[in-house]
Amino acid sequence: MTSLYFALASNISFALAIIIYTSMSHKTTVLWTNCVKSLTAVIAFSFTILLTTGWHSLHFTPFFLLFLSGGLGLAIGDQFLLKAFTIIGPARTMVLFSFQPLFMGVMAYILFQQKMATHRWIAIFFLIGCLMIFSYERYRIHRHWGIKGISFALIGVLMDGIGILMTRYSFDHAPFITSFEGNFY
Repeated sequence: MTSLYFALASNISFALAIIIYTSMSHKTTVLWTNCVKSLTAVIAFSFTILLTTGWHSLHFTPFFLLFLSGGLGLAIGDQFLLKAFTIIGPARTMVLFSFQPLFMGVMAYILFQQKMATHRWIAIFFLIGCLMIFSYERYRIHRHWGIKGISFALIGVLMDGIGILMTRYSFDHAPFITSFEGNFY
């Protein structure tokens, strides 16, 4: 039951952060918002690691991939996502995350030979169908698709997915590090 509370708290925190970062992106710039977000994460993860498990030494490959994953997924990918928040709004941008399981499933199969159950593929395609309906409804109201915002969101989702795969590879090769350390790097 505790894991359900953690999942709920995580989703609520994520939703609040999206609202805050969208507001910041409108008031300042996407780059500034992303820098504040990253600095906040580095400080919070540093203190958490120091107060809990302490630091573990890493070999070069997992460290490099975690660092690259953060740079690609969180630095560059989030730039695209924050820009999409300002163009098409956070709700439509987050609906585009329904594409992430598709990207992740295909890439995990290619890179790790990891199979995904048929019912999960069906769920992914239903999510994508919902996205198409939302986009069509928006098109009917505004008479444009918002291709620029949708493209920024999809690029951000793809980069985030690639970053997650790099992170998984790193954890497979350094299972002793904690998720806090992985997120810090």
